[in-house]
Amino acid sequence: MAKLEFASVMKISTPQGEVVHVECNGTVVWSGETVNRVQLSIDTDGSIYNSSGFLEGYRLSSSGALKEQEGSVTTGFIPATNGCVIRMAGVSWPQSHSADYSYICIYDAAFNKIGHLNMNGASDNGSGYSWDDGKLSDGASSVSIDENGVVTFSLVPSGNAVFSYIRINAEGNGADMIVTINQEIK
Repeated sequence: MAKLEFASVMKISTPQGEVVHVECNGTVVWSGETVNRVQLSIDTDGSIYNSSGFLEGYRLSSSGALKEQEGSVTTGFIPATNGCVIRMAGVSWPQSHSADYSYICIYDAAFNKIGHLNMNGASDNGSGYSWDDGKLSDGASSVSIDENGVVTFSLVPSGNAVFSYIRINAEGNGADMIVTINQEIK
């Protein structure tokens, strides 16, 4: 059986009409248009986080709590699961230690933080990134940044850890921030 690749498909038409996206377990796995998850990110009560999906002037900490940080923007909870490809654009993820700390945290279905990856300049794994408490595999998890500034996160939990949500903070403005799940940023 041939494998169907959706990465370059912009439109699907069926006799019933045009398909606008395909979902699997509540996660959009394909869409003809970029779905910015920042604007859809939620708070623990299910409402849109901070009415906009983001909060400026704050960053995440290693505990997952918010800390004031000028120039930083933090999303609410974005549904994502093991194996998702997470991409971010419109803001910067520092590639070296700076005054600002950037985090991507993973959470379980009850919004409990179970791990994080961040650039803190103090890592001993040679990559400059720090993984939390062995909950993310430092041999398989990664961050890459392409020539257009699109950041791609690959988060591989260790052992039996399973995540249901992510939160990201980066340097920049929330109105410019784009986060996608299993979708290219064009």
